[in-house]
Amino acid sequence: MNLSLCDLRHATVGSHSAYMPIAIGYIASYSQSFFGSSLAVNLITKPDALTGALQSSEPPDVLGLSNYCWNAELSRFMGRYAKEIVPNVVIVAGGPEFPTNDEEAADYLAYRSEIDFFVHNYEGEAIFLEILKRIQANESSASIKSSPPLGVACLNEDGDLIRTAVPERFKDLDLIPSPILSGMMDGFLDGSYMPFLETTRGCPYGCTFCVQS
Repeated sequence: MNLSLCDLRHATVGSHSAYMPIAIGYIASYSQSFFGSSLAVNLITKPDALTGALQSSEPPDVLGLSNYCWNAELSRFMGRYAKEIVPNVVIVAGGPEFPTNDEEAADYLAYRSEIDFFVHNYEGEAIFLEILKRIQANESSASIKSSPPLGVACLNEDGDLIRTAVPERFKDLDLIPSPILSGMMDGFLDGSYMPFLETTRGCPYGCTFCVQS
């Protein structure tokens, strides 16, 4: 199975972010710890690199797109392009750029019809892996949408919103193999990106404005 995970950045007058894409690195590392060499992973930050992957002889079977307020429209554009080039590609988006209100969430996904599944939790490693397992088992997108894993929002075949409960956070970050120590992030250590280390996750407080809570 070929997987492309993207944290796309605008680059008209320089990249809008100089940090390495550690979030998709964690998702990739956690997924590969289960699938091993049967999962080929490509980490992408540049839209041109995604275009090349889609047009290659071995395009992605699954495309992951990060969704933040600064790149949601770029991800939408590239996701729609991906569906044109590789119609069977399964697109999984995730990130804090997602409404909490169900009506707004349904409108959000209808506007972004290229997205098959949205991981609406802020911790996507285990959720993304569950989606990959079901795809690997040759389960259809329609079947997964009828009963999606925890932490997933999607529109079913009738266009109705399906949103499952958010699972508990990891208690131990060591459950996720380090994508840096494994060499998975070496391509982002060329001086163009700032290294990024996550030392904690979650917060003991519950401030309603903060995605860390």
